[in-house]
Amino acid sequence: MGYNFSAGNDWLIGVGADFSLNNPKAENVSLSNGNGGGQVKVSNRYDIFVQPTMLLGKDAAVYAKLGYSSQKLKLTDTTSSSSTYGVTFTNSSVSGYLVGLGYKAIFNKWWYGFAEANYYSYSAPSSISLTANNTKYTGYTPSSSAYEGIVGIGYKF
Repeated sequence: MGYNFSAGNDWLIGVGADFSLNNPKAENVSLSNGNGGGQVKVSNRYDIFVQPTMLLGKDAAVYAKLGYSSQKLKLTDTTSSSSTYGVTFTNSSVSGYLVGLGYKAIFNKWWYGFAEANYYSYSAPSSISLTANNTKYTGYTPSSSAYEGIVGIGYKF
């Protein structure tokens, strides 16, 4: 959802927020020595952004997206119970920024289509630990990033 403010003849400044209902599939992760690993699942991603928009006549617009993003990560250990290696954290929230570019085709007063490409960069989880040979190590802090392409249809209220 969002709202656009007029900023001149061919410009709008939008503010918005979105919540991702589509959570990507879990990704496998492993220790560099191959002795352990797990699966990371992303959920509850939301974004708050500013969207400067340049109108291209009456039927089209291009825009940039700049904002804050947050998501939950859950890692589950996939090593066997007899393993002495493992990586653990559960329900860790990470936050970061997003930047994107998009194109909007305006069909009529109410409907539009859009395509956009976004880049997300997140901080490291705050509660992560590594266990190797029954010794627990902390301070292992990998950060993450992602690319996303979206195509959709929108409705203007």
